Amino acid sequence: FFVHGKSLYETGGAFNAKLGAAYEAYMKHVASHGYIAVFVRVEQGLLDADHARMADDLLAATKKLFDVVSVANNSQVVFAGHSMGAKVALLAAAKTLAQDSKNAWVNPRAVLAFSPSNEKPPFGGYTNAVDSLKKISADANVSFTFVQPEDDAIAPYKDPAKPNAVALYDALQVKHKQIILLHGTGKNDPNPPSSPELHDDHAAALTVVGKPGGVADFAMPASYLDALDWYGFWKITVGAMDYHFKKGDKKWAYGALRTHGGVLPKGKVVKHEVFKEQWKKP
Repeated sequence: FFVHGKSLYETGGAFNAKLGAAYEAYMKHVASHGYIAVFVRVEQGLLDADHARMADDLLAATKKLFDVVSVANNSQVVFAGHSMGAKVALLAAAKTLAQDSKNAWVNPRAVLAFSPSNEKPPFGGYTNAVDSLKKISADANVSFTFVQPEDDAIAPYKDPAKPNAVALYDALQVKHKQIILLHGTGKNDPNPPSSPELHDDHAAALTVVGKPGGVADFAMPASYLDALDWYGFWKITVGAMDYHFKKGDKKWAYGALRTHGGVLPKGKVVKHEVFKEQWKKP
């Protein structure tokens, strides 16, 4: 179950908007590996900042799917999201894991938070996901992965005044958690240069040159092939699901290979970094 970023559920402008187009290639890639890929639209307008309600909408979507799709397995679930959607996925996980005494909602086996944005919005109420994650028991059988581009200026990951990836990670008591820091191929990146440049900014998972479309054009930088596309969204999602549900290789999601960000045309490997991790045996 994947939740979009702020105003990133459409591409193409006012007259030919296409829902979910900014993430379409990613969703198709996940489905091609034999999974049910569900795009969950939660935003009700540009000024909508009710992230707690959005988390309820995500949980309602999970329940609805298992009511109508007979082949769906409610013990094999991943919550994922980008930017605002990452926060929504985290809030939904906290609600079902820490506040669901009647077992009304589905528990995820893994949560994937890509460039999570947890800062107070300029308008509307504010639900701090840090407070919610603190309520999840240390014994919860869930793996949390934060995937963070180093040059993300929209949701910087380690600014102490901005409770994004590092603050969210630190709030969790669970035994399995990690932050993967993505590096591109730009001037100040540790990887060899490439043409076109592999970006490590906030604007993913957009695999075409240009901006996402719609109202997001005003805030998002132009996006090219992004480090999140190559490694975060694509490999981490499928790698985690294969490991948890198909006895796949643990190294792709939780081992040494999670630093492998793809191979450039001249055979050079794009390297990322395990910024923080905690893996304790149950």
